[in-house]
Amino acid sequence: MKPTKSRCLSIFLALCTLPLVDLAEMSIASNSDSLVPASANGKSSSAQADSVEQTSQSEPKEGDSKIHVAVITGGHGFDEESFLSLFKGHDDVAFDHLAQEDDSEVFEDISDWQYDVIVFYHMTQKISPQRQAIFLHLLDQGVGVVALHHSIAAFQDWPEYEKIIGGKYLLKDRAEKEGNGKASGFKHDVEFTIHLEDHPITQGLKDFKVQDETYINCTFEPDNTPLLTTDDPTSDKLIGWTRTYRNARICYIQPGHGVSIFANETYQSIVARAIRWCAGRM
Repeated sequence: MKPTKSRCLSIFLALCTLPLVDLAEMSIASNSDSLVPASANGKSSSAQADSVEQTSQSEPKEGDSKIHVAVITGGHGFDEESFLSLFKGHDDVAFDHLAQEDDSEVFEDISDWQYDVIVFYHMTQKISPQRQAIFLHLLDQGVGVVALHHSIAAFQDWPEYEKIIGGKYLLKDRAEKEGNGKASGFKHDVEFTIHLEDHPITQGLKDFKVQDETYINCTFEPDNTPLLTTDDPTSDKLIGWTRTYRNARICYIQPGHGVSIFANETYQSIVARAIRWCAGRM
C-alpha cells in the first residue's frame, strides 16, 4: 500500500462522518506484580519519551515504494537503541518512532496519516472512544499491525483490542462474567527454543534458541494462524501468530524483551518479514 495525498484525504473525509463520542479517558488499576514495566537503562517511560526524537525517514516522496511504519512505544521501559535497530538497514522500510506521552495520541488526528503498518511495542492503557474509532478506521483502510511482546498487555479495559491483536496478557484475574481466567505470568532470562510454523514470514528460516522473557496463561483468539511455538514449560505453547481483522493483516510476536533477542539474526528477519507481510508485500 503506497501512502498518497488522496489516501490521506479520503481517511480525513471519512473521519468527518464518525459520530461524536465521549472523550473521557479510561483508566486501569493494573497489577504491577504481573508484568513489570522496568526500564533497561533506568529511565521511566515518560523520561524515555521525552528523550526520543522522532525520525523523519518515513516522510513519503513522489514515486516512493517503501513501506512506511509507525513504531509506537510507551508504558514500558526498553533499550531504545537496540530495539530501533530492528527497523534500520532495510531498503524497503522507513519508520518513525512515535513515543506516546498520552498513551494513544497517535490516534487523535490522522488527517496527515502516511503509514502502511503500525508496530506496537507499548503497554499504555488509556484510549478514548474517539481514538478507538480512529484506530478501527485505519484497520478498515487496510493498515497492518505488527504487535510485539508486551503490547499484548496494552489497553486492558478495551475488549476489542484483544480481538484485534489475537490475544491478551491478563494483568489481573478476569471475572467470570468477563470470561473467567487467572492472571497471566512471566519469567525473565529463560533459555528456550522457538519452533517455526510454515508461513511466508518463516520460509527458509530454521528453529532457533534464545534467552528472553516468557509469558504463560495468556488468552488466544481461536482463529489465529500459528507462526511461532515453544515447548518450554514456563511459556504458553503458542508465542506468535498471524490473523486478519476487518481489512487489516495482524501479526503478534511474543518474544522481544531485550538486547539479546534484538541481536538475533533470525528474530530480526522475522520482524522485518512480519512488517512486509502486514503491508501486503509478501
